[in-house]
Amino acid sequence: MTIKTILLAATLLVSGCGGGTGGDTPALPLANGKAHLSSPLVGAKVQVLDSAGNASSDYGSTTTSETGTFTVPVSPALGARFRVAVSEGSYEGKPFQETLLLDVENFNPEQHLLYVNAVSTLVSRYVDRHPKTSVSEAASKVLGFLQVPIAPERAPLASDNPLQDHFRHELFLQSAQSREAPALGTYINQLLNELDAGATAHSFGRPPVGDAGSIIEKLTEELAKHLGDELFSWAFEAILSAAGVGGNAEILKELHEISAKLDELKALTTEVLSEQKQTEAEIVSVNLLNAITNIQQQYDYLTWVSQLPACLMDSQGKPVDAACARAAEATQAEVRQRITAILDSNVGVVQLTALIKASMVPSPSEVGVIQRWHDYLKTTKPFYSPIVDPRLIKIKEYYQSVQVMAANLLVEASMAQTPPDKNGAKYYLDQLNIALAAQDTLTQEMHAEDNGTILDQRSKLLWLRAPFSNLEVPATTYWGDAYVEKAGEQCKGLADSGFAGNHTWRLPSDPEFHAVVQGSPSDGTAHSGAGIFKWLGEQGFQMGGDVGWEGARGFVDGGAYFSSTMSGITGNYYSALWDDGVDYACNFVDEIPCNYDARTWRAGAWCVASGDKE
Repeated sequence: MTIKTILLAATLLVSGCGGGTGGDTPALPLANGKAHLSSPLVGAKVQVLDSAGNASSDYGSTTTSETGTFTVPVSPALGARFRVAVSEGSYEGKPFQETLLLDVENFNPEQHLLYVNAVSTLVSRYVDRHPKTSVSEAASKVLGFLQVPIAPERAPLASDNPLQDHFRHELFLQSAQSREAPALGTYINQLLNELDAGATAHSFGRPPVGDAGSIIEKLTEELAKHLGDELFSWAFEAILSAAGVGGNAEILKELHEISAKLDELKALTTEVLSEQKQTEAEIVSVNLLNAITNIQQQYDYLTWVSQLPACLMDSQGKPVDAACARAAEATQAEVRQRITAILDSNVGVVQLTALIKASMVPSPSEVGVIQRWHDYLKTTKPFYSPIVDPRLIKIKEYYQSVQVMAANLLVEASMAQTPPDKNGAKYYLDQLNIALAAQDTLTQEMHAEDNGTILDQRSKLLWLRAPFSNLEVPATTYWGDAYVEKAGEQCKGLADSGFAGNHTWRLPSDPEFHAVVQGSPSDGTAHSGAGIFKWLGEQGFQMGGDVGWEGARGFVDGGAYFSSTMSGITGNYYSALWDDGVDYACNFVDEIPCNYDARTWRAGAWCVASGDKE
C-alpha cells in the first residue's frame, strides 16, 4: 500500500468564552464541544448546569460558532457530574426553539469532547425520568434502544460526523414530522414512552456504505502529496501562527471518512466478541486498547479543531474581536500542549504507534494480534478453509485505521514545529507504509493450506473442497442402481490413492449431510431453504457454476450429491444433498412419481473422510 498524507485545512477558533473573572483568579478548565442535529446550531447559548439542572454564573456559559463549536469553562465545584444545555440561536437559518442536553460523568477536559445532540438529549431525559440511574447506565439503555453499537464514555453519540451510519439525525427529524410531533421534546417523550413500555429497538440508522480498505487507500494516497506543497496550510501550524484560513470541507470529509470507518469496524469487533461473550482484552492487551483510545481521542480533537472558523482580522492581521482573540490564545495554548503530548517519545502518539506496530505482527515473545484474532475467529466458524476469514480482514483494517489516524497526528505535529519538520513527517509516513504492508502480507497468509479439502470444525470430518459433478451413467430405472454407484466410485478412488494423505474417503450419510449444512439458509430438511451451495462457496468450497461436462468439479446448479443412505417415500431411493436441503432422488425420465420433477438432474459425489487433525 502506498502511503501518502491527509491534507488538513488551517482553522482558527472563533467562539468566545464567558464565566471567567479575570485578575489573578486561576483559569477554569475548558471544555470543547459542538452542538448539532443534521446541521450545526449557530449562535446558540451554551450553559453549564449542575447535576440537578441548576444554573450559576460560576459554572460557565458561551455561545456556539457558525460551525456549532464551542469552548466553555467548567467549574471544578460541579464535581464528577454535570449537565450542558444548548438553546436559542438558529438552526438551518431559522430560530431554534428547543433545548438540547448532555449529561456528563467523570469528565476529563484533556481527553473528552462534548457533543450535544438528539441522542445526548434522549439520555438526559431518560435520567430525568429515572433519577437513580447513572449517566453511563442511561446511555447504555438508550443506545441499545437506538441500536447504536458504539458507546464512548465521553458522550452518548460522540460525533458530529455526517458520514457515520449508526444514527442519522435527518431520519430522526423526518420520523418526528411523520409522528406529527410539533416539538423535538414531544417526540423525545414519545420515544421514551416506547422504551419504558418495553420496546427493544427503534433505529434511525442506515446500512454502512464503502469499503474500509479502499478508504484507507484513498486517505493514505493524500498524505505525502501535500507534504511538500508550500501553498498548503496544516491545522495546528495555522492556529499557532494565527494565520487561520477557515475550515476546508473536502479535507474535513476525509477526516470524517476515516473516523466513520473506524466506528463501523469497531462495531464489527464488538459484534464478533459478543457472540461468545468475550472481551477484546482477552485477545489484545489492555495497553494496546488504551493506546487506541488515546490516539482516537487526539484525532477527535484534531477533527474538532479543523472545524473552527477563523477570527475576522484587521489590516494588521490581528483579530477584530477581543473575545475571539482571547479564545484563539487559549486554543493556541491547548494546541501546543497537544503537540508536546503527541511527540512525546515516552507516552505520546510516537510511542503508542510503535506499540501498535510491534503488537500486530509476531515477535520472539508474542504471536501478534493478527494471529490471535485469527485463532479466535477460527473457533467461531464451522469450517477451516483456504480462504482468509473476511472478518479478519475487517479487523485488520480497524487497527490500520488507527495507525493512519496516528500518522496524521504525527505529521500535523511535525509540521507545527518551528521550522516545520518535514523530514520527521516523512519518516512517520515511511514507518506507516512499512507497518501496513507487513500487516497486509501477514493477514493474507492466515488461512488453511489448500490441499483440496476443508475441515468441518464441529464434526471434525474432512470434506472434499470441490465435489464431483455431472456424473454420467447409462439409462437406468433408479438413480440408486447406477448413479450412487458411480458417485461411490469417485470417493473410493480418492481413498485408494490416499488423497490429501487420507485413505478413508467415502460417500457421506444422510445425517452427516444434515449436520454439515447447519448454519446455511437450510436446516437440512427437504426444501427448507435454497442457497446452500452459495453458502458453501462463502465458506471456501469450490463452485462449478452452470457447467455441464462430465466430471466437472465444484457445486453446480441443479446438482444432487448422493449419500450412502436409503430414503424416500418407499425407502427405495438414496437421499442426496440439493441446493435447498436433503431429499431423496429418483430418475427424471421414468414414470415413477417424484415430487419435484422440474429439477435438473445432475448426479454428483461430495466425498467425506475422517479428519484426525486440523
